[in-house]
Amino acid sequence: SKNLKGRSIGIIVIDEPDDVEEEYAKRKESAITLAEARTKSFPDAKRFLNGTPTLPDAPVWQGFLLGDRRLRYVTCPRCTGPQFVLEFDPQYIREWFPYDPVTKKGTLAAKVVWDKGARREDGEWNWDKVEDSARIECPNCKALLNESEKRQMCRRENGAVWKPTNPNAPRGYRSRRLPAIYSPHESTTIGKTAVKFLKSKDKPGALRNFINEELALPFQQRAAVTTVSDIRAVIASSPEYLRGEIPRDNIALLSMTVDVNQGLFHWLIRAWFADKSSALVDYGPVLSWEALIEVAKKKYRVGKTNLELTPMFRLIDSGWRTKSESGVYDFCLNKSVSAGVPCGRSDGWASAF
Repeated sequence: SKNLKGRSIGIIVIDEPDDVEEEYAKRKESAITLAEARTKSFPDAKRFLNGTPTLPDAPVWQGFLLGDRRLRYVTCPRCTGPQFVLEFDPQYIREWFPYDPVTKKGTLAAKVVWDKGARREDGEWNWDKVEDSARIECPNCKALLNESEKRQMCRRENGAVWKPTNPNAPRGYRSRRLPAIYSPHESTTIGKTAVKFLKSKDKPGALRNFINEELALPFQQRAAVTTVSDIRAVIASSPEYLRGEIPRDNIALLSMTVDVNQGLFHWLIRAWFADKSSALVDYGPVLSWEALIEVAKKKYRVGKTNLELTPMFRLIDSGWRTKSESGVYDFCLNKSVSAGVPCGRSDGWASAF
């Protein structure tokens, strides 16, 4: 605070204002407001905010939206169509930069494509083939542009230019957005960007980083929409079995997970099979740690065999009373029982400690 309450200055630069503002908010202060107050004595003062957008209502993105929202337009080296911007996938920007293909009004954008058949024999992605096949698809002629062509068309001498997209911006308020794919750096090539997306798309924390860092966009959590047809599809693909039964023989693991609340433990038993599918076996609430131990001792018959299993792996939510007396850690450290592993959340995914 002392640094932002000192002498007046004509030029201020705040790097990563989302992070800075979050720290000052803990003291019920605004770093941006304090910094701007230092420029009041200078009628021609210049104020710069530079950083990676994090959330829609955070300073970086809000500052960008308030300004003239300049984007970097480029020209396809293989056609004479109108200029466009480079995006990983235009669907990510349409909330703020719409485009009407009929009237051709709005923000025309290219996209990254790759060989959808670039997979290994086991069906998983072949990262080398994805990287080698990735291209930028021109939105005009549909030509597939390689990394060398991308770097050339991003150069000013080849027509690349900043264009404002917000005519209602206050006079003199310029704002720019530049996704990582414009960079000539080896870590942001078309191919490496495609690989980063595929590796992060199913991991919430990693996907947020990809959207923030690579796409220069704020991350927005969207609720999943489950339709009646989705539920019917799950029912149709599920075998018929009763609660307490393991429906198939090729079981790889029987797990137990526990959600800890203030006065109740919600437990769930799930069977995991060799083909990576799973089945809910049993579930319920209990009121005490002792009752939870009894649940962990329950035996479940495997398919039509005579084999019976108890849960082999137990994960217990460590989000409540983890360190206090009679909390999760104390319970799991109890040598007299094979209680389980405390489990928290890290980067959007469960992590066992």
